[in-house]
Amino acid sequence: MKTIVSVLQDIEKLIYKVLMWVILIPKTIVQIALHPSWVPDYVAKELNPEEKIDKEHAPFDEFMSPVILLLVVALIPALVFNSLPRFGTTISSSADEKPTTDRTLVFEALTDFNPASTQLY
Repeated sequence: MKTIVSVLQDIEKLIYKVLMWVILIPKTIVQIALHPSWVPDYVAKELNPEEKIDKEHAPFDEFMSPVILLLVVALIPALVFNSLPRFGTTISSSADEKPTTDRTLVFEALTDFNPASTQLY
């Protein structure tokens, strides 16, 4: 059974890790954007302990781990965008009922917007 002290220490470690991610994620993204060819060498160096100059530090201390970076940059925004409300938009055309061969098509879009302004009619 964990004591209160060990629970508080675990919470402290979690907060520290999250705050480090807040610093390391933008730093890693900027480094990748400015020097994309740097990534393979950095990952190989961090995963190969014999090539590492400073063997006392854990891997990926200076920049974010590629796996965590991928999850944060790709998966979390995808989950957020999928959870956003969808406004009902219906696109219809007369070509749906009776197909034509002419090139002019007329589309009608009906939307349901929830405006934040009360002055929008």
